[in-house]
Amino acid sequence: MKKIVLLLSLIITLAFSNIKAQMKMTSDGNFDVETIPAPNAWTKFQVNFNSANTSPSGRNYAFYTTNTPCGNLTYGIYAKAYSSSVFSGRAYGIYAVAGNCSSGYNYGIYGAFSGASGTNGAGIYGAANGYSDMDVAGNWAGYFNGNLKVNGVSYANSFSLNSDKRLKKEIKPITSITFDKISQLNAVSYKLKKRQELKADGTIPTDTSKSDTVNGKFINKIHYGYLAQDLQQIFPELIYQGDDGFLAVDYIGLIPLMMEEIKQQNATITSLQQQINNCCAKVNKSNQKTSDPNNENVNNSASLYQNTPNPFSQQTQIKCFIPDNAMISNIYIYDMQGTQLKKIQINSKGDETITIQGAEFKAGMYMFTLIIDGKVIDTKKMILTD
Repeated sequence: MKKIVLLLSLIITLAFSNIKAQMKMTSDGNFDVETIPAPNAWTKFQVNFNSANTSPSGRNYAFYTTNTPCGNLTYGIYAKAYSSSVFSGRAYGIYAVAGNCSSGYNYGIYGAFSGASGTNGAGIYGAANGYSDMDVAGNWAGYFNGNLKVNGVSYANSFSLNSDKRLKKEIKPITSITFDKISQLNAVSYKLKKRQELKADGTIPTDTSKSDTVNGKFINKIHYGYLAQDLQQIFPELIYQGDDGFLAVDYIGLIPLMMEEIKQQNATITSLQQQINNCCAKVNKSNQKTSDPNNENVNNSASLYQNTPNPFSQQTQIKCFIPDNAMISNIYIYDMQGTQLKKIQINSKGDETITIQGAEFKAGMYMFTLIIDGKVIDTKKMILTD
């Protein structure tokens, strides 16, 4: 009540004093002040409070408003700086500065969302040109409707993007064509140009109204990444162009492409390593058997080949080579649990072909092994289909 009386007293004093100004109340309920001498210009009434005393709650307010009922549209403060036509200058809906208070507790603008359990909203809501307010689901410190740009380093404890399958369509696996493209990417190191340099080379227009002050630590650091123009030639879908004409890279979109490339390379490495291991194992067996007088020349020349066709449904053929000095030669067929299903004795020497009928077994995967004179020569797998 005291504040209201004080404000009315101030208005009456200004209206009837001999100062060079006049005041009127407009039809919208606001007060205008006319400056004298000419040219006469009416400006909106301004109030400047400086709270020198601390309130019982320990808080000082230069300007304090409350608007408790939530009607269709309820504003604690409504500020608008807008012209129907474009003009040169700057416009601030709200301009706030804070500083020189307890370290870490200086906020230019502080926004907090509160309310009963189950209500949704955001402490700060920002909408880009062409976007409007919307129903914000959830509890957010900040919610931005439109593109968000950050100049300088951005810090966050965590960062996530919507990736729910229900939000997506035309889902396709990444193909090997994409893997080939990954190898064409060339990462570079770089430093960012200062505003003075951008103005000097014509990248941005010379505008004396804008400050050239930049984050020195950020501008002088070495960065790593890709040039948007180069990446655009390979993955144009990862490039976005801003309203200022500059290109931006969707680095998060690169992550799944690179992960799939790593998986492909790991599969290739595993396959090559297996081939090397098999080759080394054969060489070791050959060296060991060559030094064994009881198996001289037998294991050096004995061979078991992969069945053809494989997989098969009707019949398949197993080929092997039996040395002249072999005494007892057999091919054994096992299931994947190691149970012996069939024994085939080979009495001849040299190249031998064994025919296996599919009707003898159920559809599945089997192993066949060549054993000569009690020594395992080789084991391979065959697949029988329906």
